[in-house]
Amino acid sequence: MTHKQGRTANSDTLNAALAKITKTPALTAGILKAATEVIAREGCLALGTTRVGIWRVNHEKKQLESLTSYSTLDDMHTVQEDFPYVDRMYYYELLLKERLLIINDSKVDNIIPNLLETYGPELSSLLDAPIRVGGELVGVVCIEQFHDVRYWSMAEQNFASSLADFTALAMESAERHNALQALAVSNRRTETLMSNLPGMVYQ
Repeated sequence: MTHKQGRTANSDTLNAALAKITKTPALTAGILKAATEVIAREGCLALGTTRVGIWRVNHEKKQLESLTSYSTLDDMHTVQEDFPYVDRMYYYELLLKERLLIINDSKVDNIIPNLLETYGPELSSLLDAPIRVGGELVGVVCIEQFHDVRYWSMAEQNFASSLADFTALAMESAERHNALQALAVSNRRTETLMSNLPGMVYQ
C-alpha cells in the first residue's frame, strides 16, 4: 500500500496551542492528570496527528506507564497498558541520549527495531520527545501518525520538545505539591502528639 503524505502543521497553530497550554491552571497546580490531558489533546489537535500519548518512566519496574493518551479517532483520553522496556532496551537507550526520536516513514526508517510489532501496521510516522527533569529521563511524549506518512517539520519537532518541557513542569509541580501535602500531614500529626503529651505524661 502506498502511503499518502500527511499534512504539516501551521506554525501559528502550534504557537497558539502552546499559549493555551501555558494558561492551563493544572500545569502549576500539581494536578498531573488534568495537565497531561490538556497537553496531549492540544498537542494532538494542533499537529493534526492521530494520537499523542504521555508516558512516565518507572525505573524500578523497568517500564513506561501511561499517564494519558488522546486520539483524534474517537476524541477520547485513555490510559494504555504499561510498556515494559526491558525487552526493548535499544528504544530506551535512544530516549536516554537523543533529543528526539524521528521516524518519518515506518516502512523505511529503521532506527527502532521491531517498531511495527509494537505499534501495529497502521503506524506510518512517529515523533517521540523524551521528558527530562534535572537531566534525568522521567518520561516520553509519543506522537503517532497512522496511515499517512508524515515528514516532521522543524517547527513540529520543536513543538514536540515543548510538549515534553511542559510535561516536565507538570511532573515537577505535582511532585512538589505532593511533598508539601505530606509535610502538612506530618506537621498535623506532630501537633496532635504534642498537644496530647501533657495528658500522657500525667497518666
